[in-house]
Amino acid sequence: MVAIMKDVKKRFVERKGVQSFLRKLKKDNGFSLVELLVVIAIMGVLAAIAFNMFGGVLANSKKSADEQMAVNLEKAMLTYCTDSDDWGLDNISGVSDGTASTVLIQALMDVINDGVTDRVYGPVLSRKDPDEAKDAAVNVQAYEPQHNKNLGWAIDIYPDLQTVKVVPATETSLCIVTIHP
Repeated sequence: MVAIMKDVKKRFVERKGVQSFLRKLKKDNGFSLVELLVVIAIMGVLAAIAFNMFGGVLANSKKSADEQMAVNLEKAMLTYCTDSDDWGLDNISGVSDGTASTVLIQALMDVINDGVTDRVYGPVLSRKDPDEAKDAAVNVQAYEPQHNKNLGWAIDIYPDLQTVKVVPATETSLCIVTIHP
């Protein structure tokens, strides 16, 4: 049986066309076009799946950043209101019920004088760039919401309960300071 196989192999290799074909196979180490297209298609599908997964992660991280910033703003407001006992925001010029929340955020980055006893409070929020103290836009911008659906902050102050609630606002009309009686 082995002798027959050797004879068949010898006759097969001796043919001129088969020898050139075998030499070509030995020299040709590349991939065919179909194989490359299949691999590219698979990679495209995997990239689309990964892109969708990471897109959701980015949106969730921005929501979490906004929630944490709201907590930080609440703490800053509570610090000021508790230390100064100014729950109506009477000592902060330009800030009252219905004022834009960005005005209050800017005021909390400055020193606040109570006007009666000349006590000084704050700043309770740090500036993004202390060298640009005059440029309110640069400093307030550091406290803007990150998520694209949130346009600002709704700040609710409850003097009777001595508490503050800050939440991201999805409408411009809600980005205000509200003092609840």
